[in-house]
Amino acid sequence: MSSAAEPSETTTGPDGGATVGVRSHADLGEILVDSGGRTLYMFDSDERGAGASTCSGGCAESWPPLTVAGDPTAGDGVTAPLTTFGRGDGSTQVAANGWPLYYFASDGAPGDVNGQGVGGVWWVLRPDGTPVRSAGTATETATRTPLSVDPYTVEVAPGGELVFAPETFEVAVGDTVRWVWRGDSHNVRADTTPDGSDWRGTPGNGLFDEGHEYSYTFEVAGECSYYCVPHEGLGMTGSFTVSG
Repeated sequence: MSSAAEPSETTTGPDGGATVGVRSHADLGEILVDSGGRTLYMFDSDERGAGASTCSGGCAESWPPLTVAGDPTAGDGVTAPLTTFGRGDGSTQVAANGWPLYYFASDGAPGDVNGQGVGGVWWVLRPDGTPVRSAGTATETATRTPLSVDPYTVEVAPGGELVFAPETFEVAVGDTVRWVWRGDSHNVRADTTPDGSDWRGTPGNGLFDEGHEYSYTFEVAGECSYYCVPHEGLGMTGSFTVSG
């Protein structure tokens, strides 16, 4: 899988563009982006207008904040008021319509919306700064990835949420999937696997803490589903397709 581009931390891009602009997406419509066209998101755990972010540490590694060195500027079509607030690390984060703005580290290029609907708490925003909390086609498009992304990385409990992110994805036979722990006391237990597959998830019955990594190379095509044993009842499940 190609690595994601580093988010901009300045008020303008190479072409002198505005901090926040508008880009058209086929499924989601007009959405807010940065000066380079990279998608911006809001987080439901944040409180609108509070001038604070609830995403730090491991969460901020997966969802880097949009920060500025000066005052943010709005591009054509942006009607959301842009404000700023200080983060604990001394940087200045941008908010649109009161919502702190973030990137998704797994968005590799302008126009990617892989973060839409992740965990049911991360959403793109309209030009007026209102979240696009959509499911169905838009979320499925956002969470399914192209084939042959080796290794494909899944985050375990990003930001303390009891989810696998993304919840659903697609890889090809021969691809490696890597699970990276962002929280403590979790595991990966296979639920359904195709005939002939010996994938069972993390070995043994143990639980693993933040920083742990587990990888597996899938050689049998089919549908797979899995869960975290202690948190299955709280909805911590995932699924993916291995295409031949």
